[in-house]
Amino acid sequence: MNPRRFLSILLALTFPAGLTFSQSDKMDEDKKSDAKQEKSADADAEEKDKDSEFTEEKSSVTGHTASFGGEKIEYTATAGTIVLKKDERDPHASIFYVAYTKKGVKDPADRP
Repeated sequence: MNPRRFLSILLALTFPAGLTFSQSDKMDEDKKSDAKQEKSADADAEEKDKDSEFTEEKSSVTGHTASFGGEKIEYTATAGTIVLKKDERDPHASIFYVAYTKKGVKDPADRP
């Protein structure tokens, strides 16, 4: 076979393969870039969730009945958080609390 013809055929066969590899590499780089952007967005969202947990006051109220010294007492249990702030946008601490309140008390000022 003629060396020129062989070289022409070889180039004709390898040239499209080279384009395919370069396009594939570009697609891989794009996928990596997209993955980095997604991770960054996920990290930002996670940080925002952590901040919102710290800055939001939350509470949960449940009703219960228990016997103390043979006396049946109905009470409300409240658990929650209070956020201490220097100003509206500057939270400094979140404090957890639990309160047990007897139901049916006529004057709350009289209870201990």
